[in-house]
Amino acid sequence: MFLSQVGFELDDFQLSAFDLIDRGESVLVAAPTGSGKTLVGLYAIGRVLTQGAKAYYTTPLKALSNQKYVEFCSAFGSSSVGLLTGDNSIRPDADIVVMTTEVLRNMLYAGSSEIDKLGLVVLDEVHYLQNPYRGGVWEEVIIHLPPAVSLVCLSATVSNAEEFASWMKTVRGSMEAVIEERRPVELKHLYIVGDKRSGTTELLPTFVEGKPNPEGQAFDAPWLSEEVFRRRSRPRAYPPSRVDVLAKLASVEALPAIYFIFSRNGCDEAVRSVKLSGLRFTNQAERNEIRAIVAERTQNIDAADLEVLGFDAWLGALEAGIAAHHAGMVPPFREAVEACFERSLVRVVFATETLSLGVNMPARSVVIEKLTKFNGEHHDLLSPGEYTQLAGRAGRRGIDDVGHCVVVWSPATTFSQAASLASTRSYPITSSFRPNYNMATNLVKGFAPDTVRHLLNLSFAQFRSDSEVVEIEAELARLRRRIDEARREAECGFGDIWEYLERKVKTHQPPLVSQQSTTIPQVRLDRLRPGDVLAVDDGHSAKWPLMVVLSTGVRSNQRVKVLAVSGVGRVHRLSGVHEELLQVVGSVVLPRPYAPSDGAYKKKLSGLLTPFASPVYSLVEPKIEKPHKRRLVVDEALLELETNLQECDDFKTHLIAAKKAQRIQGRVSELSRRVRSKLESLAIQFDRVVEILEVLGYVENWQLSEKGERLSRLYAESDLLCSMAMEEGLFEGLGPESLAALVSTFTYEARPQFRGDPGLPTHGVAIKYRRTLEMRKKLIEMEGKARIPLTREPDAGFSRMIFRWVQGKPLSEVLGSERLPAGDFIRNAKQLLDLLRQIRDVAPSPDVRRSADKACRMLFRGVVAASSQVYFDVKSVERQEGSLAQVANSEPD
Repeated sequence: MFLSQVGFELDDFQLSAFDLIDRGESVLVAAPTGSGKTLVGLYAIGRVLTQGAKAYYTTPLKALSNQKYVEFCSAFGSSSVGLLTGDNSIRPDADIVVMTTEVLRNMLYAGSSEIDKLGLVVLDEVHYLQNPYRGGVWEEVIIHLPPAVSLVCLSATVSNAEEFASWMKTVRGSMEAVIEERRPVELKHLYIVGDKRSGTTELLPTFVEGKPNPEGQAFDAPWLSEEVFRRRSRPRAYPPSRVDVLAKLASVEALPAIYFIFSRNGCDEAVRSVKLSGLRFTNQAERNEIRAIVAERTQNIDAADLEVLGFDAWLGALEAGIAAHHAGMVPPFREAVEACFERSLVRVVFATETLSLGVNMPARSVVIEKLTKFNGEHHDLLSPGEYTQLAGRAGRRGIDDVGHCVVVWSPATTFSQAASLASTRSYPITSSFRPNYNMATNLVKGFAPDTVRHLLNLSFAQFRSDSEVVEIEAELARLRRRIDEARREAECGFGDIWEYLERKVKTHQPPLVSQQSTTIPQVRLDRLRPGDVLAVDDGHSAKWPLMVVLSTGVRSNQRVKVLAVSGVGRVHRLSGVHEELLQVVGSVVLPRPYAPSDGAYKKKLSGLLTPFASPVYSLVEPKIEKPHKRRLVVDEALLELETNLQECDDFKTHLIAAKKAQRIQGRVSELSRRVRSKLESLAIQFDRVVEILEVLGYVENWQLSEKGERLSRLYAESDLLCSMAMEEGLFEGLGPESLAALVSTFTYEARPQFRGDPGLPTHGVAIKYRRTLEMRKKLIEMEGKARIPLTREPDAGFSRMIFRWVQGKPLSEVLGSERLPAGDFIRNAKQLLDLLRQIRDVAPSPDVRRSADKACRMLFRGVVAASSQVYFDVKSVERQEGSLAQVANSEPD
């Protein structure tokens, strides 16, 4: 029955997965976008329903859950499908429930009775496990799900699928990998460049007969050439305008296209410039259909709010077949763009990389404007995995014979880099799992100590660490043999070269080469990373002053540039400081977002040094002098030793060997630290988290206190700090608008360009906020000593806006002169709403619970409420009703 509804011939990998499911096996399906992975999940769901059990389908995003809910209603009938997200609860007791992965994790920790009826869980986008902020949730689900529940994991093509499946088989006893690398639609890689000689826009194939196109390299910017004589020649190429790129793609019938620009402002500006150019891709009938879709998606937004959101300009571009898609847009606008694009009414969408995950928007072509992306500190080349995710959008199964991935020429990158990214297939799944406070309380509540440590050792993070330790130990053995060889070459009969080096260090003279200490790892400036904590022997202070590395880089003359912040917040350049005068004493996690030029950010960094202060290290300002200015200490024995050594004809050879030993020893020290950190298992990190909870009264004798029970039901990044504030009574005596303002400091984190004066809304909120900062200071002192990641500082940048919103002010007044885009306002409001609902359910004070409940109701209005609607596309439902083909092909990356 199921196969008769598919409507197309099944691929071998799908049939293999079906056979495994029929045998009762859990399955990991790793396949390219649009290949029909979702069909495997649908098959497993249909099979488990015939057995009288329930099925859960999880996704990483609310928007994706909404989309899957609508599709499954079409495939299985509305009465059989439910939806559970932070925004919606529709038929939660249905046979099939679509939900975000966090909802399932929370159900497992809460011991929900619904789990007893469960026969299957489909984890869509399981490669999201490597997300640094939320990825650990996937591992928690895989580990804690009852063994009797089958798993179907759907993933993009990854290079370590077998390793990932092996881990899950170890954990659950049943898991087989089904891997499909062949795309359902052929993908062609292209390179578009403006040719100065001809004045035309050229579209070149990246590969010719399987090899990089020699024509492409001729367009590289001269200053990127490895051939010195070419570096001063005039560039032959220029980046074609966005209008020229689209015109070229239209001329070869390569539209519709998704045009990736790694900047929200860049996307909006691209829409404006293309529209002003006069390009129009729609006819009157298509424009009428676009207006109908927009009317449906925006029907619950007030006219005044639409004006604030720039509705007319947005609709004008949309009617021309041009749109932007990024997180700064309000969800109804984004969803309207998605609906129009799916029906081929919009021909070009300028999007940020956030579109590469989750949303079903395949195109004939994908354009990547730049191969570099700003990471908060500097511009990095895209990884092969990121490139694969973006390119995966190109080519629509059943519509296109070929998909195109077009890279635009840039003066900052070479054609070879584009070809290398297009040909690399390395995209491994990594783990971001680490114990946090909420996880710890739930594990203490549900398991015995030995069982908890066993569960933690089952994590993918530990699985990968254990296997990597073997590889590192093998490399260490090879490096130590090389050190022994180098040391033998460095031996000199005219004197002790190691004594010479030691005396050089003691006198602070620039040594020819320094002896590696047996206790303190040698510091190399080129290996320092932001967040490394340094102690500096400045020759003046009784205790060594502490500093934290702010940024690192390499100048054009290849000299290393290192900036560090002292304990009093001053910035020092370490480029001229002898490496012998520095020690790495630890590291800290830099606050997000990274803003190295911000004075407040530097001051915040200096505060992270407090836990490292000791009888040996201090927070005083170091007195760093340039090497040539330091007063040299005369060492007669050193001068005599140096004279003797220089009489040796092979002195230079000895020095080269010594330098080689030094370099290798530095690598050995670095790898040894990595081994120690990996052997310092997750179970040990968990013990340190529990120790803090014990000190604060959340855990006693492996039992949760009353406030520990409440913490176990708070799911937020700053869970413990929020709980501490609640338990101390900081939430009491606040009206709904003030409570929302204070609680927002635990959920909001400003992007660098939107950071400014927090401007707390009332004096009462400001007092409680300052008390929260004091509590956080004590907390991070404990975290620093325990060597676990520090709780981030509460951010009050959203408090003024949400205070006005909960008061009932219109959107125009709420946003006012604030720089925060409307889409970010809604996203942060919904994150706050989730935490307020949790506080409403767990707060010990009835007054706080009532205030939180009222804040929830007052917050969930207007454009925030309209952004949580689930829309049924009637035409799409009619097309899909009774057929699985459309659903099977409507899968995200």
